[in-house]
Amino acid sequence: MELLGTDNYDQAKRGHGAVTPDMALRLSRAFDTTPEMWLNLQKNYDLWHAAHD
Repeated sequence: MELLGTDNYDQAKRGHGAVTPDMALRLSRAFDTTPEMWLNLQKNYDLWHAAHD
C-alpha cells in the first residue's frame, strides 16, 4: 500500500485513524473509487459512534 503511506494505512485499517481528505484521495486512486465515498464512510462511522456512545 505504498500509494497510501504505510503508517496511515495501518492506522486506518486498525480503526485508529480517521479517513482524512488526503487519505480519501489516496484510497480513491488505489481502489478506483471516489474520495467522497471514503469521506462518507468516515462520516457515517463517526455519526454511528456519536449516537451509540
